[in-house]
Order: sequence, then structure tokens, then C-alpha cells
Amino acid sequence: MIRVGVVGVGGMGWGHTRALNEMKGVKVVACRDVNEKSCSTAAKELGMPAFYTDHREMLKKEKLDAVS
Repeated sequence: MIRVGVVGVGGMGWGHTRALNEMKGVKVVACRDVNEKSCSTAAKELGMPAFYTDHREMLKKEKLDAVS
């Protein structure tokens, strides 16, 4: 399973997450955005178990294979 994090959950971030969620062998596990409320909403609605406002924290904690 390829673990992916998404940085920025505006329009393109939502699109990237939806596309990644449709891929076999890929799981989007976290997102990051400077707007905490938007990030929390995106994580909940798009099925990500974690969200962050600091990309360094996301990279440190999530053991990601890729970032979009």
C-alpha cells in the first residue's frame, strides 16, 4: 500500500485526493493546509484519518511514501 499525503486541500487538492482514492494500492492518509477548518473538513469528507496545518509535522508523523 502506498501511503500518500496531500498538501493544500483547495480545489486541486480535493481533485487529487479523489483521484488517488480511486487507485488500487494507494491510500491517502493525511492532508495539510494552513486553514485548519478547511483541512479538518477535507479530511473528514474525503476519508483521511489525519490532518495538519504544518507540513513538517505531517511528514514526521505519517511515514508517507508520496506527497501530492
